[in-house]
Amino acid sequence: GGVEGEDGHSPLRPGSVLCRGPGLPRVGRSFRCQLRTLPGISHPLLPGRMELFMHGQREECAVVHLLASVDPRSGSDTRRRPRWVAADSVARVKVRARRPLAIEAHAECAPLGRVVLRGEGETVAVGVVLPFRAREK
Repeated sequence: GGVEGEDGHSPLRPGSVLCRGPGLPRVGRSFRCQLRTLPGISHPLLPGRMELFMHGQREECAVVHLLASVDPRSGSDTRRRPRWVAADSVARVKVRARRPLAIEAHAECAPLGRVVLRGEGETVAVGVVLPFRAREK
């Protein structure tokens, strides 16, 4: 036994999320996350198109806003709205996926709140989804 569709094949694909209500995950395209850029990247993190990897799913996305550079030790903002994020740095960014995804803040559900960003054939940053604001829900 397992989950089968009308044609006898499983409708589950990589990135599918199974859950039982009433605590269903949020489904959306835009979210804020805190990222750490990797030390060996060849270019700084800039707003623009990227690939998003999240709970086994690969999706096209865009980094639409660099919200703040963050001090990794204290967690406080060191610079609001930076133009770019250097290698081995921490920043808060806003990401918009091409299609809706099951997204949860890392504090609520760690497996649905982890992200990896890739660009130009290299892994650029890893991070976590931040808690949602009232208007984002």
